[in-house]
Amino acid sequence: MILSYNQQGSSLLDYEEAQIVYSLKREHLMKQEEIATLLSRSYSWVSRRLSFIERLDEGVRAHLQLGKITPTHARELVKLPRGKQNDFLKLIIAHNLTSRQTAILVSKYLQSASSEEQAYLLACPVEAIEQQSREEEIHDVRLSLQGNRLLRTSRLLARQQHIFIGHTTNPPLIKLPDIELGILAESFTDITRKAKIIQSILKQYDSHER
Repeated sequence: MILSYNQQGSSLLDYEEAQIVYSLKREHLMKQEEIATLLSRSYSWVSRRLSFIERLDEGVRAHLQLGKITPTHARELVKLPRGKQNDFLKLIIAHNLTSRQTAILVSKYLQSASSEEQAYLLACPVEAIEQQSREEEIHDVRLSLQGNRLLRTSRLLARQQHIFIGHTTNPPLIKLPDIELGILAESFTDITRKAKIIQSILKQYDSHER
């Protein structure tokens, strides 16, 4: 009856439809095929809504029902493992994140290559979102996809080089205790190695230009 009443105006949100479908399954013990027949919807329509609500953490569901987060927030959180959804829910509430900001954070978390990167995102969500926004602002319509990737990378690399030079000259690097320099040695060696590779690539570019 609820679905039929709202069908013409399409006033129900996906989550509200999912709640109805979930209720038919859990409280009335109906199978998906039976629900699809009853509601005159396709099996895939029923399956998508059940999948959406069943993959949500209970805490996320509760906040969604209370209106503390939006369905768009929930659609981003459902991409995460259930065990992590509550962590991101806390970030949304604590930092008043928009659904767009949540999408950026979730995407970066899922693409993270290490547990250290994931820990940084959870500890410094606002900084991570701002960094992503800065990267997205670097774009030149005259360049191809690959050209824009190189533009963003070179700009970000130049910025980080500037920061690194500042941190290693004021105060001077040699003023660090030997024990700390020993810990940092591996990272510095890696920087030197990659700097030589970059220099070699740019030399080829210079030769081609000449």
